[in-house]
Amino acid sequence: MYKLIVIDDEETIRKGLIEFIDWQALKIEVVADFENGLEAIEYIKNSQVDLIFSDIRMPGADGIDVAKYISINAPQIKIILYSGYSDFKYAQSAIRYNVSDFIVKPSSIENITQAIQETILKLESLTQNKLHLQKLESKLKIINLQEHNDLIKNVLMGQINPEESSKKPHLLVFFASNYRIMLFKIQSQHESTYAQSCSFIEQLLDDFSQDFISFDVRLYGALLKKDNVHEIETLQRKCEEIYDFVHKFVGVEISIGISNVHHALIQAPIAFQEAQRCLSYTFYDKSPLVLFSTIEDFKIKPSYVDLNLDNIKCYLSKDKQVQALQSIQTLFQTLKENTEPIDYIRSIAVAIYSICMDTVNKNSLNIDDIFLDTKPYQEIISAHSVDDLSSILCILIEKIIAYLSESNNNYIIIKANKYIDKHYNHPIKLMDIAKHIHVNSSYLSRVYKNKTTKTISQHLREVRIDQAKKLLSETTTKTYTIAEDVGFEDSAYFSFVFKQHTGLSPSQYRNENSGL
Repeated sequence: MYKLIVIDDEETIRKGLIEFIDWQALKIEVVADFENGLEAIEYIKNSQVDLIFSDIRMPGADGIDVAKYISINAPQIKIILYSGYSDFKYAQSAIRYNVSDFIVKPSSIENITQAIQETILKLESLTQNKLHLQKLESKLKIINLQEHNDLIKNVLMGQINPEESSKKPHLLVFFASNYRIMLFKIQSQHESTYAQSCSFIEQLLDDFSQDFISFDVRLYGALLKKDNVHEIETLQRKCEEIYDFVHKFVGVEISIGISNVHHALIQAPIAFQEAQRCLSYTFYDKSPLVLFSTIEDFKIKPSYVDLNLDNIKCYLSKDKQVQALQSIQTLFQTLKENTEPIDYIRSIAVAIYSICMDTVNKNSLNIDDIFLDTKPYQEIISAHSVDDLSSILCILIEKIIAYLSESNNNYIIIKANKYIDKHYNHPIKLMDIAKHIHVNSSYLSRVYKNKTTKTISQHLREVRIDQAKKLLSETTTKTYTIAEDVGFEDSAYFSFVFKQHTGLSPSQYRNENSGL
């Protein structure tokens, strides 16, 4: 039933409208009537109203005032205005405030009923559109959640290139603070019991979890992100509670594996591998819960891995190739000797690759120039041994440090000079050259000066003067034209610079060197 109010300063008219129209047949409930617009507006502020039938001429707020209020504050409400005044002014106001219909008194019950029916059709159309929009929004929300779930899952499983994930700011924020990965192996082949188990997990981890990830019909994950992820005892009690609830109310067994605390996007695959390793240990242990930090035969402490990652990052930033290579070789040799799972070792390799790419991006280096036709990330993913991984990473480090080292930056000098030779006759800024060769402008300036003992601006002026000398000696072109042709916007400044470089004015140089 649609809810309608009637507004008219004459009580007899209000009663007549309420009593003589079959509102029930129109599927309308008359919920209130008022003698002026002010009372109606106050009612609308706190009550649901779908339709208004209002006189125009009333003391206080009239029908036009009500229509204006509705158009601004409650545009979903439809209003029909009626009046004994048929002048254009009122009809114009009705149109301006999106009034549904305008009826002139006197009017038959049939005409009023027809106007109301037409307005109801508009309301029904709006309702259908709203429902359709809600369905679309709901569907879009599901799609977005699925895309988000797939993205997080791919990051954790190391199936997304760190270069791509680093370009997604929300991912960097998502994994910025301390977090653990918790995995649940649900011993069920039925989607209904899997869904019930997941629902219990989500409810019981409400105080901890930032997000949940569905892997398949037996594996479910949670990303724990709050400060209390450090509290092992609290986590253990919560896991016991989850196990008891799922076992008692769903009737399935579950195993739970919890990673150590991590604090960066590049460590996400490592955290996932830790949690997975815990799940494999539950197969040998009667306990349904295993924390990575409690695995007794784990010879390499997680802090050892973290320390090496930090060291590699530090050495790379300081161009310390020998130390960086030693850290990688020692780390992977230790992993090999302790026969760590290959997926865990590969996740560490991906983390080191991410550190390398972060260094490349921070220094605005061109990745294609460094690696040419090789694809180090793909090589890491497809590596068949620990030695292969170590070798791939060492070559990666060597190449990056070679490009970071100022003593090996000839390629930057060559590209900068080529750009100047091609564009000297146009306005050139340092930023233009840096952008062309994909390096940071301050880095370019520093490398160029250290390598050539002169600034890029000095070299640009020399190229322009050399070209001017050639034109002066071989053509009869006017001096001001030559200035423009070699990139000087001001001929007087050109003459000043030319004399600084040659000791002669342009005209003197032409007189002494012209072969014409």
